[in-house]
Amino acid sequence: MRLRRAIVIGGLAVAAAGVTLFAGAAGAHGVGSRGDLPLPVWQVVWGAAIAVVVSFAALGLLWVTPRLVDASTGVSLGARATRTIDWLELATRVFVLGASAVIVTAAWFGTDNAAVNISPIAVFVIFWVGLQVASAVVGGFWTRVNPFDTIAAAVRRERFEQPSAVPAGRAAPLAVISIGAFLWLELAYHSPADPRVLALWLSIHSAVMIGGGVRYGRDWLRLNDGFVVLASLLGAMAPLYRRPDGRVGLRLPFTGLSRLEPDRWTVGFVLVVLGSTTFDGIEGVDVWAEIIAGRSGWELTVVNTIGMAWVVAAVAAVYHTASWFTARLTQRAQPDVAEDFVASLVPIMFAYAIAHYFSLFVFEGQNFIIQASDPYGEGWNLFGTQDNTVDFLLVSTALIAWVQVVSIVVGHIAGVTVAHDRAVERHDAALAIRSQYPMLAAMVAYTVVGLLLLLNA
Repeated sequence: MRLRRAIVIGGLAVAAAGVTLFAGAAGAHGVGSRGDLPLPVWQVVWGAAIAVVVSFAALGLLWVTPRLVDASTGVSLGARATRTIDWLELATRVFVLGASAVIVTAAWFGTDNAAVNISPIAVFVIFWVGLQVASAVVGGFWTRVNPFDTIAAAVRRERFEQPSAVPAGRAAPLAVISIGAFLWLELAYHSPADPRVLALWLSIHSAVMIGGGVRYGRDWLRLNDGFVVLASLLGAMAPLYRRPDGRVGLRLPFTGLSRLEPDRWTVGFVLVVLGSTTFDGIEGVDVWAEIIAGRSGWELTVVNTIGMAWVVAAVAAVYHTASWFTARLTQRAQPDVAEDFVASLVPIMFAYAIAHYFSLFVFEGQNFIIQASDPYGEGWNLFGTQDNTVDFLLVSTALIAWVQVVSIVVGHIAGVTVAHDRAVERHDAALAIRSQYPMLAAMVAYTVVGLLLLLNA
């Protein structure tokens, strides 16, 4: 047994080292195009796939009982740390509410030049990427500073720290619609950066969420606001989180995923986000570039919408097929299996976001700092940053490649770990391993496709 464990651990180390070498070599000249890579793309992809498979084998031998639930308890950081975080959250609430007002009014009344108006970068870069990163570090972050929750609490005369009765990981149909509408606007609509178009979407979304939160209570927001649901799912991975007693705690990353209580709408929500991010990668592939070449306006929107729907359906088909085979092996209903294991897709969903948006956040984030001095495009220089320029050498192409490849690999290994832990929680060790073969196949498929898209192969 010790020899087998040593072999498995050694194999995992070799695979991980191989992926590291591949990633480093690929990053030496960036990942902008396949021709820039000193190593063939297939070596990078194979290295990543092997790492996922070997990690699954190691888990099968070394991880025979569920561990994540106990590990997710973590340790309390005490009353002083909790009070500090409380004050920081209160200050952040005020800041986010004010920033939201500036962004909406800039979208409506500022210059219609998207290159100068702050709203497109603020929404599609700072908010969209920053929300995911912050949520994955500090669990429950957006729920506690969400401007719609702030307004609802003020109108309903409730304390900001009101505890929620919504189980972590739940979603309502409107959450799927709201996040899907945002992703459609970002990835399929022909002119997403148009400030007036963005203003219309922001106003509709805000009106619906504020109205629902005021009318039905703040827990309604936690189920129906797609961004709150996304933050809740990613927050389950966070090492810093709120314990049931309200104190701030520290735990191992990803362990909180074991406590999610997803439902069927959560499954759809995760697959929409994961599939849409995958479509974002396909937009850079030569074949798709040929399909949309010469198209513009609503014709481009229609073609993009069809492509986006097709990719989301394909990603969903892979997951539901895997869960169907797992259901057959375990003699359970397929919908129950899909809900049980959807938490394993959350690290992959986050990894795709990091891989796709890391460089965008770094470079466009500098533009945001510049535009913050003149959010309406009126020639102001409030913070003295208008003369700044974007430093395109701030991060190297090598670092971008490292972040992209390593995030994909780590995300999929984390997903395999979460799925395996849930399997040994539900079944005996032997059945748990057999039942995960279909999920492993899905994970490998996601790994391969994700890397091929990132490397533009």
